[in-house]
Amino acid sequence: MIYTGWSSSFAFGNTIFLQRGADEELLKHEFGHIMQERFLGTPLYLLLIGLPSVLSFTFANDLHYRMPWERWADQLIRDNIDPDHDVPPPLTWPEVRDIFGLSDNIGLTQEEFRAMPKAK
Repeated sequence: MIYTGWSSSFAFGNTIFLQRGADEELLKHEFGHIMQERFLGTPLYLLLIGLPSVLSFTFANDLHYRMPWERWADQLIRDNIDPDHDVPPPLTWPEVRDIFGLSDNIGLTQEEFRAMPKAK
């Protein structure tokens, strides 16, 4: 474990880079990311966990720990190390819609769908 002066923590390989003042829960969370990397292998971990994590921390920080890849890290800790470890609730559709700037009216209405030409 390496303490950093950064405003965030992360895990890579067998090393946790922990922000100063971090609590035990954050340390466990980062260890969950180490477990993910061991499970996926480094290339997939970087693609499926590392990159999305950096993006969600940067662009949706208030919802970062509720993203699926972050919740999985916490679930791994709960299932394997600490049964009392907190796993944040999943995102709701309105939160997902807001993150991506999607409209309330995505897709077709039932009437528009029914009016579409049928495939032959």
